[in-house]
Amino acid sequence: MVGNRHTKPLNSENPHELRLKLLATSIILSSYEIIKSMVLPRTKFEFLIGFGYGGDKYSDDYEKDVLVRHNNPLIASAKYLAEHYEAITSDDVDQIITMRDMRNKIAHDLPTVLVNEEFSELIEIVKKARDLVFKLDHSCPRTDLNRSNSIST
Repeated sequence: MVGNRHTKPLNSENPHELRLKLLATSIILSSYEIIKSMVLPRTKFEFLIGFGYGGDKYSDDYEKDVLVRHNNPLIASAKYLAEHYEAITSDDVDQIITMRDMRNKIAHDLPTVLVNEEFSELIEIVKKARDLVFKLDHSCPRTDLNRSNSIST
């Protein structure tokens, strides 16, 4: 292992446990991005009024109804979905906040996460992320027009 001040604490870790933690952290990062890609477009689509060279155009109501709920667009959108569609709960919104916080820890200081976080805590986040992706996929309004509705023969 490369030795520098950032990775030195990793030298004392059990290699098997370290691999498991790396796998869990990569799943958390991926899950966060999946959830983000499921929540933001679905909320924004409702307020889409046009598009052009400058990008998509949204009604002023998007800012008034959604973005005022939180300074982070993902959290604001999740709160909007929880309130208006009851597709997710306030506990789910809290879980998204927990995932965002862990995602930031992983992205900015992975060695510390690998040393200080318990594997069981990382796995708990992974399980909740899995449940949340399933819930979002089955209960939120769809905006993905490319989804095939054809009957297979």
